[in-house]
Amino acid sequence: MPWYIVQYFSPIAGIKFVKEEWNFKNKPIVVVMNPQGRVEHPNALHLIRVWGMKAFPFTKAAEQAVTIRDDVMVDIMDGINPRSPVVIKEDKFIFFYGGKDNDWIQQFTKKATVLANDPVMKEARIFIELFCIGKDDKGEDDVGILGRFWNKMESFFYSRLRRRPNGHLDTGNPKAD
Repeated sequence: MPWYIVQYFSPIAGIKFVKEEWNFKNKPIVVVMNPQGRVEHPNALHLIRVWGMKAFPFTKAAEQAVTIRDDVMVDIMDGINPRSPVVIKEDKFIFFYGGKDNDWIQQFTKKATVLANDPVMKEARIFIELFCIGKDDKGEDDVGILGRFWNKMESFFYSRLRRRPNGHLDTGNPKAD
């Protein structure tokens, strides 16, 4: 794919356009354009983070299709915890927790485990799985997992919040909607 970089070409107009039309606010964005140069999606970065190639061609229609799927948590948890797809398919309740305070994590784990193993919960067929985000399979700190998880969650919520009640996506640009 060819890339063109134009240096010193009307920088003020270019910056103004990117900020006003594409809503650039000092965070990375991925603007998807078709071969005719029309914007198909003003920011597909959140689609790419959560769904990867499943959201291709990264258009508004593709975004709508992936955000209404029933197995969205499988995509969010991909690469976070190898057990997560199985737990999600078993229709268990999932508690995501974590942080830097190891004492709090231990206390929460202990209390949540008691709740998950409670006979009344089991009799009611309520199953709880605990995922301590930010820890690898061995219980060691893994900052990479924590960052990936929260990036995916933020991207997922961004996709869901942008949906209007009529089912259309809000691009943030009234001219484009």
